[in-house]
Amino acid sequence: MFYELSFDKDILDEPIGGGGRTIYAADSNLDDIRYKDVKEGYFRYLIRDGIELTDIPELIFHYSSKVSNLKNEYLLNFWDWPIIHQTVKESIENHGIRSRIQFIPITLKDIDTDEEIHEYYAMNILNHIEAIDLNKSKHDYDEGLDMYWFLPRAIYLDESVCQGNDIFRPSKDTSSIYVSQKVKDLIEEHRWVGFKFRKEKIS
Repeated sequence: MFYELSFDKDILDEPIGGGGRTIYAADSNLDDIRYKDVKEGYFRYLIRDGIELTDIPELIFHYSSKVSNLKNEYLLNFWDWPIIHQTVKESIENHGIRSRIQFIPITLKDIDTDEEIHEYYAMNILNHIEAIDLNKSKHDYDEGLDMYWFLPRAIYLDESVCQGNDIFRPSKDTSSIYVSQKVKDLIEEHRWVGFKFRKEKIS
C-alpha cells in the first residue's frame, strides 16, 4: 500500500497535551534568499525539484510562542515544506527506509523571545520516480508548459514502479509526497504528531 503524505492541519484548531498548540511556522526568510542562478523569491520552490542543494544558506522559519509553542514531529509551515523533527530523521536513517533524501537543517526562531530551536530538518526528497499510471489516472496535459494536471482522487500509482521506494515524489506531480506502508507504520507506532495519510489507488 502507498499513501499520500500531508500535514494534519486539524491540529491547528485543537489544543493537545497540556492545552498548548503545536508550533506553526508562519514566516521565514525563504523569499530573501539569493541562491546561485535562481531568481530571487524562487528558492522556496527548489525543495520540490529533486535536485541536491549545495552551499545551503541559513534557513530560518519564524513562529510565535504566544500563539503556538509545542514541538511536534511534522512541522506545520506556510510553504508546505516537509520539515521533520530530528527524532523522525534518525528513525528514517536507522530503519532501512528506502529513499534518497537530503536532510537540510533549519533554524526555528521564536519572534517573541528570539529563542532558537535547532531540532528540525527539511526533507529534500531526491527520489523522483514515474509513479503515476497515466493510462488509468484522469489528467490534463499542458504541452506549452509541459505540465500535468490531475483531477482530485483520480490518481492511480503504478505499483510495479513504486515497489522498493518508501518515500518519493511522482516526477509528473512533484508537489505530492507518497510513502509506503512501512513508513506509515513507523510513524503511527511512535504516535508522531502532524502526519496525515490518504490511501492511494494502485494499478
